Amino acid sequence: IEKLNTSIMVEEIENAVMGDIIRINGHLSDENGDELNDVTVFLTINQDSYEVPVFTGNFTLEYHVTTPNLNNLTATFNGNSTYNPTNSSTTFNVKSKTTFLFYNINSVDVGDVVKISAKLLSDGNPVVRQNVDVKVNNESYTTRTSTTGYFTIDYVAQNEGVNNVS
Repeated sequence: IEKLNTSIMVEEIENAVMGDIIRINGHLSDENGDELNDVTVFLTINQDSYEVPVFTGNFTLEYHVTTPNLNNLTATFNGNSTYNPTNSSTTFNVKSKTTFLFYNINSVDVGDVVKISAKLLSDGNPVVRQNVDVKVNNESYTTRTSTTGYFTIDYVAQNEGVNNVS
């Protein structure tokens, strides 16, 4: 019996961020375009391999992102008595998780100059010499981080009550 050729396709992965759980989706079909069912594909991400079931041609893996920057992904179907094996490789980029550590501001009066200070971190490491946009209520200010990741802006308090900083 002559085996049918197969084709495996992995959907493009966008906007992956360190620590997130992403979905890796793909499709497995034969040379006639018919979807394979009740078979297994193997997804290898960097050095880790995962067995993923295929139903009506589709497979999905929920993956916890643990490696920043460029990640390698290979999808493999090993074939069986009816179908030939196939594989497909791609890459996806993972962005670092960015954190702002703002320092508490004590109560001030309208008209007072307030120093708004924070430290910018990426995966726990300082982000140095980078432009930062700080929004106070609806006003935007641009500043730059220092060699240790800190930044400060001077803001004249204009509103009573809670002021939002982001």
